[in-house]
Amino acid sequence: MTQAVDFEMLAMAQVDCLDAPSPSECHGQICGLLCGDAARDRIEALVDQWACDGQGRIDQDVVDLLRRLVIESQTALSGIELDFALLLPDDAAPLEARVGGLSEWTQGFLYGLIEAGMDWADAPDPLREVITDFAEIARLRGAGLTDEEDEQAYAELVEYVRVGALLMYAERVRLRDVGGGDPA
Repeated sequence: MTQAVDFEMLAMAQVDCLDAPSPSECHGQICGLLCGDAARDRIEALVDQWACDGQGRIDQDVVDLLRRLVIESQTALSGIELDFALLLPDDAAPLEARVGGLSEWTQGFLYGLIEAGMDWADAPDPLREVITDFAEIARLRGAGLTDEEDEQAYAELVEYVRVGALLMYAERVRLRDVGGGDPA
């Protein structure tokens, strides 16, 4: 069985890819695009862009890894196991780096929704609240965070973002399945 794409794996693969966002932002954007029901060709275009070095060459290994991440993300978002996880620095990283990764993830997610053409202005209140909260989380910076209370707050934010992304995906699927189209 192939190992799931993780933060460190993607960071190391993208080291020469100048247009690639951080692994967290990259994963957030992929998930936002998926929640926004973006066309597959839009996701593929971003994968190619993120796998390009400064000389205009596309690193096929990075493309393959990013495609795997797209498939893993789609599977996790749509799965009944609720095992979807955000691609963030691992728990051994300093709290400041993990908070920065969470900020980048939510930033990418929101950008992905926008890229997918989503307009959540007419969305149900709980989804608009999640979008607003994600925008606030995207502004977080982890400077000075070190104690156990900060760790607990971080863990709660990660869980909130994880569940919020699952909620958004489920709502998009529900609206599509009932023929309502996008929540715009």
